[in-house]
Parts: sequence; C-alpha cells; structure tokens
Amino acid sequence: MSEYQLTTAILSYSEAKTWEEAKEEWALNNIYMSETLMICLCGHYPIKEICVLQNKVNANQVEVGNCCVKNFLGVSYDLLFVGLKKVMNNINAAFNKAVLCYVKQQGWIDNWEYDFYGNTLLKRKLSEKQRAKRCQINARVLKFFSKEKGVNK
Repeated sequence: MSEYQLTTAILSYSEAKTWEEAKEEWALNNIYMSETLMICLCGHYPIKEICVLQNKVNANQVEVGNCCVKNFLGVSYDLLFVGLKKVMNNINAAFNKAVLCYVKQQGWIDNWEYDFYGNTLLKRKLSEKQRAKRCQINARVLKFFSKEKGVNK
C-alpha cells in the first residue's frame, strides 16, 4: 500500500497541483460493499468496503477503500460499514445510528421512516407489522449500498 500511489492518483483526477489543495476538492459521494474484490487507488488488495469520492471542482469520481478515506478525508466510515454488515447478515436486524443518519441525509428514507426506525431501533421485540416494515426499509436501503456505481476513470 502506497500513500505516494494514492496521492499521485488523486492529483491526476484533481484540478489542484498540490496534495493539500487537492484534498479540499474531494467529498464523499457514496459508500457500498463490493460483491467482487477490488484494488484501491493506493494499490491495496483486496478491498470490499468502497467509498466513492467526487471532486467538487470537476465532478470526477474515484473509488477508494475505507482505510484510504480515513487517511485522505480524515473521517472514518467504519461505523457505517459495521451497521451495514450487521443487516446484510440478518435482514431483521437494525441498522445502527450512523447508518440511519447517513441514509436520511442521502434521501434514501423519508421523515416517517426515519422516525419509525429511530423509535424501534433499540426495541428487542417488534410486532409483526413493525418487523415487516423494518425488513422492507432494510431491503430497500441495502439496494443502495450494494449498487456498484460506475465511476469516471
């Protein structure tokens, strides 16, 4: 794994000419769990926890691993991936608060669903209707996280 390789790759997709300036051009666009093993821009293999970054200046997109995003943007998305994996392994389980806030921010759930999920998040026993609604929301949200989006490379 090479920070130099990541820096070089990011600079090639950026308008800025220095690393410090280039870092300011990028923001998280999406995350997903890859169904296939991928290679990060830094050269690390294998990765499955993919963060899609978008350049705010030229709209270029790149996909990097969760660890590189932490080093690059200074933000960890570990809690999102933990919550995501939990529901991927058990559709009846509840997403954690990090996932719930992220999907609300993305517009993947509406206010009612957000409130419903928040109100039932810590409940151990749900009614049949509540369990069915949670599973419905989980299934729809998982589609967003598993959808591998193409990037401009």
